[in-house]
Amino acid sequence: MFIKKLGLSISATIFVLQALFAEHLVIDDFDSYSNTEELRLKWNSFGSAASSGPASLAIEEGYAGSNAALFNLNWDVGNNANMRLFQPPTQAQNLTRFITCVVWLKILRDDGNFDAPSTTTSLRLAIEGGPDNSIWQTKADEEVEIDFGKYEEAQFSLLDTEMERVSGKSSFNETLAEIKSIRLRFENQIESRARQDVYIDSVIVITNTK
Repeated sequence: MFIKKLGLSISATIFVLQALFAEHLVIDDFDSYSNTEELRLKWNSFGSAASSGPASLAIEEGYAGSNAALFNLNWDVGNNANMRLFQPPTQAQNLTRFITCVVWLKILRDDGNFDAPSTTTSLRLAIEGGPDNSIWQTKADEEVEIDFGKYEEAQFSLLDTEMERVSGKSSFNETLAEIKSIRLRFENQIESRARQDVYIDSVIVITNTK
């Protein structure tokens, strides 16, 4: 199975955005929150590997001293952990004009007395929306392997050729036109004493239509 792995530097990707893309939208960069409680009013979590609960605010732990969201992955007890933005801001509830979603993040072994997993953690994007709350997510052969020890990008195409419907009956365009939640789904195998810390700097969508 082919799994995409992308790793442009932040400065390089910013240059690409400025040079090639007419529009970008920051869905969240975590700088507007002053504490974890505010962050958790917008972001929650679910999945067997999300036993540590929703993300917490990591002040000045993002790129260049910005804020980040810290999401703990516990592979002791499960094989997936979902970080979910429910009720996205109004400007992010219709993403039909965008073609790419970029997540800036790094992933580290938990600071406690735990081991890194023996296999590489992967990430998918999932979007819930449409009239019947359908869910579309990145196909298995388009998921991104995450072994970034420093901030790099994971890039996902907002195209129905690279995402698949896993729930509901709404078309991909209908789902993008009426978004209820945006999810980052981390996956790995169950493995004793294996835990990781994910620092997410920002989630951005971009379009190449000038």
